[in-house]
Amino acid sequence: MTKTGCVILAAGKNTRLDTGKPKTLLKINGQTLLERHILLFSRYEINQFCVVTGHQKESVEEEVQKIQSKYPVAIDTVFNSQFDLENGLSVYKAKEWVMQNDLNSFLLTMADHVFNGSLVSAFRDSEKDFSKSHLYLAVDKPGAHNKHIDIDDVTKVLGEEGLIKKIGKELTDYNYYDTGLFDMSTKVFDAFEACFAKNLYSISNMVYSLAEKNKAAITEVVGSSWNDVDNLDDYQNSLDLGLD
Repeated sequence: MTKTGCVILAAGKNTRLDTGKPKTLLKINGQTLLERHILLFSRYEINQFCVVTGHQKESVEEEVQKIQSKYPVAIDTVFNSQFDLENGLSVYKAKEWVMQNDLNSFLLTMADHVFNGSLVSAFRDSEKDFSKSHLYLAVDKPGAHNKHIDIDDVTKVLGEEGLIKKIGKELTDYNYYDTGLFDMSTKVFDAFEACFAKNLYSISNMVYSLAEKNKAAITEVVGSSWNDVDNLDDYQNSLDLGLD
Protein backbone atom coordinates (compact mmCIF):
# COMPACT_ATOMS: atom_id res chain seq x y z
CA MET A 1 0.00 0.00 0.00
CA THR A 2 1.36 3.39 -1.01
CA LYS A 3 2.04 5.69 1.88
CA THR A 4 0.41 9.07 1.83
CA GLY A 5 -0.13 12.07 4.00
CA CYS A 6 -3.20 13.50 5.66
CA VAL A 7 -4.32 17.12 5.88
CA ILE A 8 -6.55 17.94 8.86
CA LEU A 9 -8.47 21.22 8.89
CA ALA A 10 -8.59 22.85 12.34
CA ALA A 11 -8.91 26.54 11.54
CA GLY A 12 -12.58 27.26 12.24
CA LYS A 13 -14.02 29.61 14.88
CA ASN A 14 -16.38 27.08 16.47
CA THR A 15 -19.39 29.40 16.57
CA ARG A 16 -22.05 26.68 16.97
CA LEU A 17 -20.40 24.76 19.81
CA ASP A 18 -18.63 27.50 21.70
CA THR A 19 -16.82 25.92 24.63
CA GLY A 20 -14.14 28.59 24.73
CA LYS A 21 -11.68 26.37 22.87
CA PRO A 22 -11.38 24.89 19.38
CA LYS A 23 -13.63 21.90 18.70
CA THR A 24 -10.61 19.82 17.84
CA LEU A 25 -9.74 19.85 21.56
CA LEU A 26 -13.03 18.28 22.62
CA LYS A 27 -12.53 14.77 23.98
CA ILE A 28 -14.07 11.40 23.18
CA ASN A 29 -12.95 8.41 25.24
CA GLY A 30 -10.26 10.55 26.84
CA GLN A 31 -8.71 11.68 23.55
CA THR A 32 -9.08 15.00 21.79
CA LEU A 33 -10.68 14.83 18.35
CA LEU A 34 -7.31 15.72 16.86
CA GLU A 35 -5.49 12.95 18.71
CA ARG A 36 -8.18 10.49 17.60
CA HIS A 37 -7.50 11.38 13.98
CA ILE A 38 -3.72 11.04 14.32
CA LEU A 39 -3.92 7.69 16.12
CA LEU A 40 -6.63 6.27 13.86
CA PHE A 41 -5.05 7.24 10.55
CA SER A 42 -1.58 6.14 11.69
CA ARG A 43 -2.96 2.60 12.00
CA TYR A 44 -3.32 2.57 8.22
CA GLU A 45 0.24 3.47 7.24
CA ILE A 46 -0.31 7.21 7.28
CA ASN A 47 2.53 8.83 9.19
CA GLN A 48 2.71 12.37 7.77
CA PHE A 49 0.17 14.93 8.89
CA CYS A 50 -0.47 18.60 8.21
CA VAL A 51 -2.80 20.39 10.62
CA VAL A 52 -4.14 23.66 9.23
CA THR A 53 -4.66 26.09 12.11
CA GLY A 54 -6.47 29.42 12.31
CA HIS A 55 -8.65 30.54 15.19
CA GLN A 56 -6.82 30.04 18.52
CA LYS A 57 -3.87 28.52 16.68
CA GLU A 58 -1.71 28.50 19.82
CA SER A 59 -4.08 26.06 21.56
CA VAL A 60 -4.09 23.72 18.57
CA GLU A 61 -0.31 23.91 18.17
CA GLU A 62 0.13 23.05 21.85
CA GLU A 63 -2.04 19.97 21.37
CA VAL A 64 -0.05 19.02 18.27
CA GLN A 65 3.16 19.08 20.31
CA LYS A 66 1.61 16.80 22.92
CA ILE A 67 0.43 14.34 20.28
CA GLN A 68 3.78 14.44 18.49
CA SER A 69 5.51 13.33 21.69
CA LYS A 70 3.23 10.27 22.00
CA TYR A 71 3.22 8.74 18.51
CA PRO A 72 5.87 7.94 15.87
CA VAL A 73 4.43 10.32 13.27
CA ALA A 74 5.44 13.63 11.72
CA ILE A 75 2.99 16.48 12.30
CA ASP A 76 3.44 19.90 10.73
CA THR A 77 1.17 22.90 11.14
CA VAL A 78 0.22 25.55 8.60
CA PHE A 79 -1.51 28.77 9.61
CA ASN A 80 -4.49 30.13 7.69
CA SER A 81 -4.79 33.80 8.64
CA GLN A 82 -8.01 34.06 6.58
CA PHE A 83 -9.90 31.53 8.68
CA ASP A 84 -13.06 33.63 8.43
CA LEU A 85 -13.42 32.50 4.82
CA GLU A 86 -14.78 29.08 3.87
CA ASN A 87 -12.80 25.87 4.29
CA GLY A 88 -11.45 25.53 0.77
CA LEU A 89 -8.82 28.15 1.51
CA SER A 90 -7.56 26.06 4.43
CA VAL A 91 -7.02 23.12 2.09
CA TYR A 92 -5.13 25.34 -0.32
CA LYS A 93 -2.85 26.53 2.50
CA ALA A 94 -1.54 22.95 2.67
CA LYS A 95 -0.39 22.98 -0.98
CA GLU A 96 3.24 23.79 -0.18
CA TRP A 97 3.35 21.03 2.46
CA VAL A 98 1.95 18.50 -0.03
CA MET A 99 4.49 19.50 -2.67
CA GLN A 100 7.44 19.55 -0.25
CA ASN A 101 6.60 16.01 0.85
CA ASP A 102 6.37 14.89 -2.78
CA LEU A 103 2.85 13.48 -2.33
CA ASN A 104 0.92 12.55 -5.44
CA SER A 105 -2.25 12.38 -3.37
CA PHE A 106 -3.30 13.12 0.18
CA LEU A 107 -6.14 12.34 2.52
CA LEU A 108 -8.21 15.26 3.74
CA THR A 109 -10.57 15.52 6.67
CA MET A 110 -11.83 18.05 9.18
CA ALA A 111 -10.77 18.06 12.81
CA ASP A 112 -14.38 18.04 14.00
CA HIS A 113 -15.33 14.82 12.19
CA VAL A 114 -15.14 11.42 13.84
CA PHE A 115 -14.86 8.00 12.20
CA ASN A 116 -14.72 4.36 13.18
CA GLY A 117 -11.61 2.56 12.03
CA SER A 118 -13.64 0.37 9.67
CA LEU A 119 -14.56 3.43 7.61
CA VAL A 120 -10.98 4.62 7.31
CA SER A 121 -9.81 1.11 6.47
CA ALA A 122 -12.43 0.59 3.76
CA PHE A 123 -11.66 3.95 2.17
CA ARG A 124 -7.89 3.51 2.41
CA ASP A 125 -8.05 0.05 0.79
CA SER A 126 -10.42 1.01 -2.04
CA GLU A 127 -9.11 1.24 -5.59
CA LYS A 128 -8.55 4.72 -6.94
CA ASP A 129 -7.43 5.89 -10.37
CA PHE A 130 -6.24 9.48 -10.19
CA SER A 131 -5.60 9.56 -13.92
CA LYS A 132 -9.40 9.55 -14.31
CA SER A 133 -10.65 11.35 -11.19
CA HIS A 134 -8.87 14.12 -9.32
CA LEU A 135 -10.54 13.28 -6.02
CA TYR A 136 -12.46 10.53 -4.26
CA LEU A 137 -15.01 11.20 -1.53
CA ALA A 138 -16.07 8.62 1.05
CA VAL A 139 -19.86 8.56 1.01
CA ASP A 140 -22.46 6.77 3.11
CA LYS A 141 -26.02 5.87 2.19
CA PRO A 142 -28.79 7.30 4.39
CA GLY A 143 -30.18 4.61 6.67
CA ALA A 144 -30.90 3.48 10.21
CA HIS A 145 -27.19 3.19 10.99
CA ASN A 146 -26.69 6.95 10.55
CA LYS A 147 -30.04 8.29 11.75
CA HIS A 148 -28.13 10.53 14.18
CA ILE A 149 -26.84 12.66 11.31
CA ASP A 150 -28.16 16.24 11.27
CA ILE A 151 -30.09 16.21 8.01
CA ASP A 152 -30.21 19.99 7.82
CA ASP A 153 -26.45 20.37 8.14
CA VAL A 154 -24.94 17.32 6.44
CA THR A 155 -23.55 17.76 2.95
CA LYS A 156 -25.55 15.67 0.51
CA VAL A 157 -24.26 14.03 -2.65
CA LEU A 158 -25.94 12.88 -5.82
CA GLY A 159 -23.80 10.12 -7.24
CA GLU A 160 -24.18 8.20 -10.49
CA GLU A 161 -21.96 5.44 -11.90
CA GLY A 162 -19.25 6.14 -9.34
CA LEU A 163 -19.09 9.89 -9.99
CA ILE A 164 -20.31 12.93 -8.12
CA LYS A 165 -22.98 14.74 -10.07
CA LYS A 166 -24.08 17.25 -7.44
CA ILE A 167 -22.98 18.15 -3.93
CA GLY A 168 -24.27 20.56 -1.30
CA LYS A 169 -26.17 20.91 1.94
CA GLU A 170 -29.22 22.24 0.13
CA LEU A 171 -29.73 19.27 -2.23
CA THR A 172 -33.17 17.66 -2.21
CA ASP A 173 -32.28 15.02 -4.81
CA TYR A 174 -29.45 12.95 -3.36
CA ASN A 175 -28.50 9.36 -2.55
CA TYR A 176 -25.44 9.76 -0.31
CA TYR A 177 -24.06 11.66 2.65
CA ASP A 178 -20.61 13.24 2.50
CA THR A 179 -18.67 11.71 5.43
CA GLY A 180 -15.97 14.37 5.35
CA LEU A 181 -13.12 12.09 4.22
CA PHE A 182 -11.41 12.68 0.88
CA ASP A 183 -8.47 11.35 -1.10
CA MET A 184 -7.23 14.11 -3.41
CA SER A 185 -4.63 14.39 -6.12
CA THR A 186 -2.57 17.55 -6.47
CA LYS A 187 -4.81 18.52 -9.41
CA VAL A 188 -7.33 19.87 -6.89
CA PHE A 189 -5.13 22.88 -6.22
CA ASP A 190 -5.66 24.08 -9.80
CA ALA A 191 -9.40 23.63 -9.29
CA PHE A 192 -9.26 25.63 -6.07
CA GLU A 193 -7.45 28.48 -7.84
CA ALA A 194 -10.14 28.59 -10.50
CA CYS A 195 -12.83 28.76 -7.79
CA PHE A 196 -11.02 31.46 -5.83
CA ALA A 197 -10.91 33.60 -8.97
CA LYS A 198 -14.74 33.52 -8.84
CA ASN A 199 -14.82 34.28 -5.09
CA LEU A 200 -15.89 30.70 -4.34
CA TYR A 201 -14.05 29.39 -1.28
CA SER A 202 -15.69 26.19 -0.07
CA ILE A 203 -14.53 22.61 -0.63
CA SER A 204 -17.96 21.87 -2.09
CA ASN A 205 -17.43 24.64 -4.67
CA MET A 206 -14.23 22.95 -5.79
CA VAL A 207 -15.78 19.49 -5.84
CA TYR A 208 -18.69 20.77 -7.89
CA SER A 209 -16.29 22.30 -10.42
CA LEU A 210 -14.59 18.93 -10.88
CA ALA A 211 -17.90 17.08 -10.93
CA GLU A 212 -18.94 19.15 -13.94
CA LYS A 213 -15.92 17.65 -15.73
CA ASN A 214 -16.56 14.09 -14.45
CA LYS A 215 -13.37 14.32 -12.40
CA ALA A 216 -14.85 13.78 -8.92
CA ALA A 217 -15.55 10.21 -7.80
CA ILE A 218 -17.26 8.53 -4.87
CA THR A 219 -16.24 5.58 -2.73
CA GLU A 220 -19.02 3.89 -0.77
CA VAL A 221 -18.23 3.24 2.90
CA VAL A 222 -21.62 2.09 4.08
CA GLY A 223 -22.38 0.94 7.62
CA SER A 224 -19.50 2.39 9.64
CA SER A 225 -20.04 4.95 12.39
CA TRP A 226 -19.11 8.57 11.72
CA ASN A 227 -20.31 12.05 12.60
CA ASP A 228 -19.72 15.75 12.06
CA VAL A 229 -19.48 17.49 15.44
CA ASP A 230 -21.04 20.89 14.81
CA ASN A 231 -23.15 21.41 17.92
CA LEU A 232 -23.84 19.99 21.37
CA ASP A 233 -26.28 17.36 20.06
CA ASP A 234 -23.67 16.17 17.55
CA TYR A 235 -21.10 15.89 20.32
CA GLN A 236 -23.43 13.90 22.55
CA ASN A 237 -24.41 11.63 19.66
CA SER A 238 -20.72 11.01 18.94
CA LEU A 239 -20.14 10.00 22.56
CA ASP A 240 -22.93 7.45 22.18
CA LEU A 241 -21.71 5.92 18.90
CA GLY A 242 -19.29 3.45 20.48
CA LEU A 243 -16.38 4.68 18.40
CA ASP A 244 -13.22 2.58 18.42
